[in-house]
Amino acid sequence: MRLLDKTKTEHELDEAERKAWDSLSRYKFMMFGYWAAIWVHLNRVGECNRSNPWRGLVKHAGVVMLGFVPQGRRQRSTEATDE
Repeated sequence: MRLLDKTKTEHELDEAERKAWDSLSRYKFMMFGYWAAIWVHLNRVGECNRSNPWRGLVKHAGVVMLGFVPQGRRQRSTEATDE
């Protein structure tokens, strides 16, 4: 049983995505997370089955993190080899 009007849900998904991108573009990271979560929720409950518009961004973050070593970890590993 469908509880949400598909046309309204599609419009709300578009609005949530636009607001999420706008928030991210203005360094409003918490608001980006809020609107991205709203988008994910509407996509699930509205059974819209859209692909996540931030998938590429998340994959890029994963690649960046593979090469990231926190400063504190670098210092500890250097100290361990000095002893």
